[in-house]
Amino acid sequence: MSRAPDRLRRLAQRTWPFALVTALGLWLVWPVPTGTMPLSADHTVHLTRAWLYGQQLASGHLIGWSPFWFFGFPLGELYPPLGDLAVAVAHAGGGGLFDWPTSYALVFTLVFLLQGWALLRCGRALGWGPLPGLVAAALALLDVGAYREGGWVYTVFYGVWPQALATSLAWWSLAELALAARAREALSSRTAAPDAPDLSSATGPSDPVLTRSYHRGLVVAALAAAGALLAHPMALPMLAVAAPLWLVTVGLRGATPSAAASLRERLPAALLDLGLVLGLALGLAAWWLWPM
Repeated sequence: MSRAPDRLRRLAQRTWPFALVTALGLWLVWPVPTGTMPLSADHTVHLTRAWLYGQQLASGHLIGWSPFWFFGFPLGELYPPLGDLAVAVAHAGGGGLFDWPTSYALVFTLVFLLQGWALLRCGRALGWGPLPGLVAAALALLDVGAYREGGWVYTVFYGVWPQALATSLAWWSLAELALAARAREALSSRTAAPDAPDLSSATGPSDPVLTRSYHRGLVVAALAAAGALLAHPMALPMLAVAAPLWLVTVGLRGATPSAAASLRERLPAALLDLGLVLGLALGLAAWWLWPM
């Protein structure tokens, strides 16, 4: 009988930062989470483009020529389409329950919350507990900002939320890559320890867990980076600058203080992790990047 309260307590300990950040974000954009679409600045333009993209998807094309705006334009080619795709999928997935403005409002709410969730993940990747990520998430969501400077003004009032989507996914990708590096170094430390169990067999209980964590981290990092590239042009220079910084701060320094691997051993592994993630991300986003 005591196991259920223990499980609930452990669940609360793990999820309270996520719950706080989510509650803060919902309060800041209320009543948008109820389906009330924001109408300021670019929001109606984004909604129109999402509707146009939905019509194009219904015809079986990811990119193509649309006759609805101006004298026609290449819809889905000049601007990353992930935001439009998300709204179209939300509308189609609702089975008729959500109209286009409601679908837009729900997607916008998730993107706004994603800013905080991604920073929570970054805080975990630092290994300093939940507080750094919680503080960073609160500062990001509460930032008033200005035009071209992010924050509330740029993301909510001017409606440039695809940029927030791209930067959030890029941060998420870097966090997952750091967590994968931590799992890899833990595996390396176990292998280097004189009394470490034989990791070639399944007798070590933590080896399969670490291996899955490492592989999952690389896959999620690649998916998030690909999503960032498909969300906004800002993602490409951001990842280009962040990649060498990650290599210096995490890849070469070591994800864990007691890492057993030397710098000479770390460099190839870190380069391989980084190359796999960025290569897979570019491959997944190639269907849009190449025509663009």
